[in-house]
Amino acid sequence: MESEKLHYLDSIRQQTEGLEHYITAYMSIEQFVWDSYAEHDHKERDKFGAIIVLDGLFVVQLFRKVMDPKLREENDALFKQNLNLSIVAQDLLLLENQLPFRVLEMFGSKFGIDGAALRKEALNFFSETEPQQRMLYEDDLIPMFNKEKNIIRNDEHLLGLVHDNWIPQQPQPQPKSEPDPSHVIETSGLEETNSQRSFSKKRRQTEGSRKKSPVRKVKRRVPRLVIRSATELSERGIRFRKSFGSCLFNIQFERGILFIPTLIVDHDTERMFRNLIAYEQFKHDISIVMDYAKFLDCLINYADNVALLCDCGVIENRLGSNDDVAKMINKLNEYVYLCTENFYYSHIFNKVNKHYRRPVTLWKVKLRQKYFGTPWDWVLASISAATLLVILSFLQTIFSALSYFNQSAR
Repeated sequence: MESEKLHYLDSIRQQTEGLEHYITAYMSIEQFVWDSYAEHDHKERDKFGAIIVLDGLFVVQLFRKVMDPKLREENDALFKQNLNLSIVAQDLLLLENQLPFRVLEMFGSKFGIDGAALRKEALNFFSETEPQQRMLYEDDLIPMFNKEKNIIRNDEHLLGLVHDNWIPQQPQPQPKSEPDPSHVIETSGLEETNSQRSFSKKRRQTEGSRKKSPVRKVKRRVPRLVIRSATELSERGIRFRKSFGSCLFNIQFERGILFIPTLIVDHDTERMFRNLIAYEQFKHDISIVMDYAKFLDCLINYADNVALLCDCGVIENRLGSNDDVAKMINKLNEYVYLCTENFYYSHIFNKVNKHYRRPVTLWKVKLRQKYFGTPWDWVLASISAATLLVILSFLQTIFSALSYFNQSAR
């Protein structure tokens, strides 16, 4: 990509303002950009600035050319094949490739593009990289433009922009419910009371003591984020249906049916999810993508679970192997910390587990397994044959009776 970036830079050099115009603009926010990164070598500060200017101008120019085909040169390799743009989009969303959005906004202003327009161009550019047919729908984007401050903060970046516009903009408050008794674990630990902390702090201040404050043993009830696999749920009568909402994370459970939007799984899905999950690990205030990955991890253990969800339209497998999809889903949340108290799908888990253990549900399953275990086509064939046999026997009886009465009459 370095040669392509330099090619874009040469086109800027040929403009009336020249490259110095953009370097001067960068220097006005140079300290902010420098402070946005860690572990600097001050001897490389000029080189660092050159990289930021080169990458920032490239990204802004790329967005402009996507929106306005007249700006594209004939020898622009990135627009000769759409595949090239898809690869660039994936690379721009890597966590380690992020630029402060303030840099892009500053360069965009030099081209006459305000912050809202630049965000819209960026979202349109990334709209084909999501694990659903379209991550970003126009109906969803319109209200966000009216509240620009809710789209992205000045210290954020492109990955944050895509994340914040992918997840539900105003997550519905989940109904508070008691933890599922069969999915609660008790943990013993040491917890310091408020009075003990206050006393301990004062004592350390006055006496300089390094002794630990007195503690007492307590028990905490921690909900376990567990539901059965898709196959096990299906055996208990829970069905799966694809929903047609615009948000991938809008999952509902009603009357024994899990409504789940279709997830397209291809070779870019894992990288997309991993970057969004890594981003959420540092945000500390939202974890919808992590919680969604956990939900999938519970449903999918083996290839037969994937096959079931594919048959229901919940998953569209573009990897080819159901086993590869299962392994990919199972690895997404490895070494990822999940907050059980704010789990986004806790109410879904509670409903599913409650339905799973209902005596009526268990009775229906046993009845079906005991008396209706045979495939329905064989059952219908058997019923039809038995009915025909009864009719023939009844007709034979009638003819026999008629024959007997005729002989008696003679």
